[in-house]
Amino acid sequence: MLGYEGMGVEYVHLPPEQPELHKRDSLKVYFNVLRRRKWYIIIPILLVVPMLIASAVLEEPSYRSSARVQIEPANLRGITNRDDFPFLRSNLREEDLLTEYQLIRSEEHLAEVVDRLGLQDKLVEKNDLMSRLKLLKGQVMAVVKRLKNRAFALVGIEREPKASPSSAEGIDLQRLAAISALKQSLSVQPQQGGQLVDIIVDGLVPVDVALQANTVAEVYIDKNFEKKQAGTQAAIEKLIDQTDDLRRKMYEAEAQIHQFRQERGITSPDPNERGRVIAASLTRLENEYRDARTAREEVESRLRSLEDLARRDIRALKTVPPYMDPHMIGSIMRLRNQYLDLDAQIGTNRRIYRPKHPVMVRLNTQLAQTREAVNAEFQKGIAALRAEFNVRRGRESDILQQLTEQKRETQGANATLSDFERKQHEAESFRDLYRQTSRQLRVLQMEQATIINNIKLIKRAMTPLQPTPSNAFTNFFAGIALAGCLGVGFAFVREYLDNRFKEADEVEPFLQIPFLGVVPHYAQGKGRAYEPVSLREPGSVAAESYRILRTRLQSAAPRMKTLLVTSALPSEGKSTTTANMGIAFARLGLRVLLVDIDLRRPSLHRHFWISNSEGLATALLDGGDWQNFLQDTPVASLKVLPTGFNTHNPSDLLSLRSTQKLIDEFKQSFDFIIFDGPIVLSIPDVEIVAPWMDGVVMVHYPERCDKPSVLNAKMLLERVNSTILGIIFNNIRKQDQKYYHQQRTYYSQNLYSGAEQYDLDRHAVRELEVTETEANPHGAVFANEELAPLVETPFEHRYADVPEDDLDIHLHRVIVNPTIAGQLADAEHTFLILDLELRNTSPTRSTVTFDPQAAMIRWPQTDDHEAEPIRCDAVTEQMPRGFKEEVELTEGETKRGLMAFRIPAEVSACQFEYAGYRTEIALGL
Repeated sequence: MLGYEGMGVEYVHLPPEQPELHKRDSLKVYFNVLRRRKWYIIIPILLVVPMLIASAVLEEPSYRSSARVQIEPANLRGITNRDDFPFLRSNLREEDLLTEYQLIRSEEHLAEVVDRLGLQDKLVEKNDLMSRLKLLKGQVMAVVKRLKNRAFALVGIEREPKASPSSAEGIDLQRLAAISALKQSLSVQPQQGGQLVDIIVDGLVPVDVALQANTVAEVYIDKNFEKKQAGTQAAIEKLIDQTDDLRRKMYEAEAQIHQFRQERGITSPDPNERGRVIAASLTRLENEYRDARTAREEVESRLRSLEDLARRDIRALKTVPPYMDPHMIGSIMRLRNQYLDLDAQIGTNRRIYRPKHPVMVRLNTQLAQTREAVNAEFQKGIAALRAEFNVRRGRESDILQQLTEQKRETQGANATLSDFERKQHEAESFRDLYRQTSRQLRVLQMEQATIINNIKLIKRAMTPLQPTPSNAFTNFFAGIALAGCLGVGFAFVREYLDNRFKEADEVEPFLQIPFLGVVPHYAQGKGRAYEPVSLREPGSVAAESYRILRTRLQSAAPRMKTLLVTSALPSEGKSTTTANMGIAFARLGLRVLLVDIDLRRPSLHRHFWISNSEGLATALLDGGDWQNFLQDTPVASLKVLPTGFNTHNPSDLLSLRSTQKLIDEFKQSFDFIIFDGPIVLSIPDVEIVAPWMDGVVMVHYPERCDKPSVLNAKMLLERVNSTILGIIFNNIRKQDQKYYHQQRTYYSQNLYSGAEQYDLDRHAVRELEVTETEANPHGAVFANEELAPLVETPFEHRYADVPEDDLDIHLHRVIVNPTIAGQLADAEHTFLILDLELRNTSPTRSTVTFDPQAAMIRWPQTDDHEAEPIRCDAVTEQMPRGFKEEVELTEGETKRGLMAFRIPAEVSACQFEYAGYRTEIALGL
């Protein structure tokens, strides 16, 4: 969840709504745009309507005549074999029909019609206004077209064929005008799948429209037949050129084949015969090479095996390979046995004789000789195998060399064969194309004389007897619709370019600060242009909007004492807002101070018709007592401190420590202080004082300031760590209030008259007459007495564990007002507001509790019987410093707050009671 803090309220982005709600919101946004920009739609309609009416009044009767032609597939009859002619289609595609429709209205055809009928002369002979207008229009369009073609020709772009009548040099402007007029009156309407076409001509003369329609059809048919003939002749000429070219290429290909045979020595009619012989020889050599390699590998294996056997010990020799010579095998086996016998004798005599004994020497000598004889036999076999190996390896090498040469010869033969086949294929292709083209040429030459026009005139145009129905009504509404659509487009373009706030829903997502409300536009009073509306018309919608803003600020920051009112740019209404907000807070019975700290362009003093000769700047520079510079207002509890004389260094003056010290003194003397600050952008004054304030409110006038400026101002305030409570939209006109959720219907009538409101202001704060009772033997208490005790004697607290003489209650003021926080008591009641100060005087208890629910108001009735007591009203929760819940006071602690009671309006005296002790209050109403 993503949110931000503002006004003490956490604003969160809600989860996505249902698609139906999004759709409804989108439609609402579009509707609001049209409603805001309605004049962008109305003005084009108002401009178009007179022209549409004039066009309908001046319109003359129009006549219509049509000729019908049939467009058949090209050369549907006459050509026998259509597969030979791909350039002549046997069916009509949609794009072909569209092309034919354009040809009917082409300037080339219409120029022929104009020349046949002499329309350029007839157009000049007509003297009526419409004809002259048509002539003038045609001439203008012709000139424009010529200039356009010349311009494109200069940059190298060919717009139209040079031979076109509309672009040829020296064409008469009257002829071009006639062509243009005929084109405007001509229309083409397909029928029954597009092959039947109605050629329609509209005009003022019945005979002329019929004649023109028939002539257009005849010219179209004639032009089509000429085009067919020209196309056939062009096709014949093209086929003749193709036939000659193919014949030449065919002869060249055959000559290349003959030359290739001579160069490569190909004598056989079948060039593949030599290839087959070479392939058979290659196969034979591959088989011989494979056999020779196998034999060589076998001999090599035997040689390695015999060499390994010769290196072994004779005693381990069991058998001899059978591939050796049988005599060698017998000799080796005999010598092996002899060797084994000698070895056995040596083993037997070794136990009898010493190693050097003659017997032992003889036996060892015989044993060595036998071993050498065996090795000699093995070497004979190895030599024989090595000789055989060399023979077979030489045979393998010879066959491999022959095979390589044969492969090289085969590759050359294959390349020759491939080249020969390619050349032969080219020659055959040219021969086939030549035969096909020659056949097409002969057929086309025979069919040239039998070409049939595929376009026929089915129905001639007749002279119309009745004019066509007028389209004035349709044109009127179509023109209005077009103007309206154009206006809607202008409206949305203007809306897109307008970078201001248009709706309240845009504020919080864009600025990420709360939207506090709207102050509607109101007329200035005569003679006193700056007079606050809260004084001049306290029951008006504008005054009520300030009370609503006051309530929202109280709910957002209940402990706030200092409020800075500023704006992004000048003349957005911050001083007006400051004055009216001060009056709204003062009517709650609060002591309110308005301080003008806009030292560059002060204007707060104008709203209360007071002097600006001395004020804040005087106190800061001259060191005088600021209370001497306070000035009264029509509201008793509202004071104003103007700026005083102008200073050349306002930023330096506001940066002084004495300025912040002075603000602290304001807090000690007043309940609420509102500062009329300078603008945020372009000067640094607000950045100096904004961090000292409990809250900052931005005033925005959408007609004067755009969204980026407001955003920059808000970012500057956040940069200096100021607490932005929200933004107020000021001076919103009646027609725009609907976009800001302003409920004007509920506030359409005054809650009470200006005289009544002024009387309430005048009696808002009254001195009290408190008579002596048992609970207050010290006598009367007045509102101007400092901490005058209302209940001073010890009394029993309603909590048993609280000892006596623990709590003192002191009264500062009593206020009577019919409204609190924008809420009206009712016609029979009013609000009694008590300004109380509580003090813990217990010598033993560290904590004392004050319960607002134990306090009540009583008053005697006419029969000397007391009415039911009145408890603290719930509206106390909406008051700043209101005692809404139980108040705990530590030892020696003092707290001050307000309590509100809803009492009958006719009561003139009452009694305040807390925990059984009472004191009387004379209201004087």
